Amino acid sequence: MRPNTLTEGTARLLKEAGCVSVGMSLEHGNEDIRNRVLKRGTSDEMCRESYAIARKYGIKAQCNVMLGIPGTTIDDDIHSIQFLRELKAHCPTIGIFCPIPGTELTEYTVDEGYFDPTVSDMHYQSQSVLNCFTDKEKLMQQNIMYLGIVFAALPKSFDGIFRFLIKLPLTSAYFPVFKIFWMYRFSAIFPKMVPFNLPFIVKIFRDSMSYFSAQKKIKPDGASFEGLPGDSHVREELISYRDQSDLAAEAKSMVAASQSSEPLPPTGS
Repeated sequence: MRPNTLTEGTARLLKEAGCVSVGMSLEHGNEDIRNRVLKRGTSDEMCRESYAIARKYGIKAQCNVMLGIPGTTIDDDIHSIQFLRELKAHCPTIGIFCPIPGTELTEYTVDEGYFDPTVSDMHYQSQSVLNCFTDKEKLMQQNIMYLGIVFAALPKSFDGIFRFLIKLPLTSAYFPVFKIFWMYRFSAIFPKMVPFNLPFIVKIFRDSMSYFSAQKKIKPDGASFEGLPGDSHVREELISYRDQSDLAAEAKSMVAASQSSEPLPPTGS
């Protein structure tokens, strides 16, 4: 739900109905970027009030944040983590901007030459596909994504350590830390759903490493994922994401063709 829709009355009704958690997307910690670029129409004060209401009624709030938005800086991304701390969001989900076909922001990245629209292999937990960021900035964005959920739960005095760690090329080490901490926070949202015990933690770690290894093997030429190592559900997730990207590209092509005078090309074999 949007932060501007969680009122005292709504929260009271949700609590009476047995609601345990809600998802309220922040999208970005900078109010100007959130409203001018992402068109969210939510002020900082509105977000603070909504998350405070959720805590008042014992409702755990999930929160989504995007990093690597075109035109933003690393300091802007760090500010998002700091604002998450201020909101006391219970289980933040932090990802990197992916240019989804058909959106205004994607059209902007293409028009500005920041993004090659022929690229289809991307994931919100992979490095940014935009060329407006340097390799160092892309590394830092990924590190902010993995460590942000941890440092958003720590006092402000840890910010110096956070700024130091995100500069190090230790992304592969940060990923399992992120995954385990996220599952720990997520388990409180569905306490009877997640069997949080030692074997389960080991499985999370193993799956995390398989996923990370698979992500490193993704190639821009659309190579097959079927031969990648790791658990089957990891491969299936990557294959599903690739297929969704292919369908989006095909749909865009069909729409463009339908608007022209030429007949649609035949589909299938």
